[in-house]
Amino acid sequence: MPGFGIISKMDNNTNNSNIRSQITGNFEGEFGFIFFLHLFIIIFVYLSPVLVNWKIIILLTLLSHLQLMLVGSCILSKIQFKNTDRRPHFFHYYLSKIGIYVHPRKLSFIQNYIIPTTLIFTALVLQTVLGLHPILF
Repeated sequence: MPGFGIISKMDNNTNNSNIRSQITGNFEGEFGFIFFLHLFIIIFVYLSPVLVNWKIIILLTLLSHLQLMLVGSCILSKIQFKNTDRRPHFFHYYLSKIGIYVHPRKLSFIQNYIIPTTLIFTALVLQTVLGLHPILF
């Protein structure tokens, strides 16, 4: 999407070829247990407004931010990517594998602030305004 500066298709210019070389490294367990655990957690989080109470979503968001402050990034990403100097994020790595480049800092901002805020707001509307009861708890 030209003009937005967030997402662009990879091409062969020098900036993207450097990034491509950083993210196409051969990481062990690329689609192993940690990948599927990560994917399960992400799906659960994205469905959380209908699965759990909005108060739990706020608590999980705070715990996620605490993890970022204490560890510096996602623990599962550190395990999956062996905490290399590259340390790609889960989404950055797999989007790049299919040819979609998202600037890591912008992606981090979206993942750490936009998505949690949207999930909390959605849960509040669904559960307090519309009266939807969470499926799990």
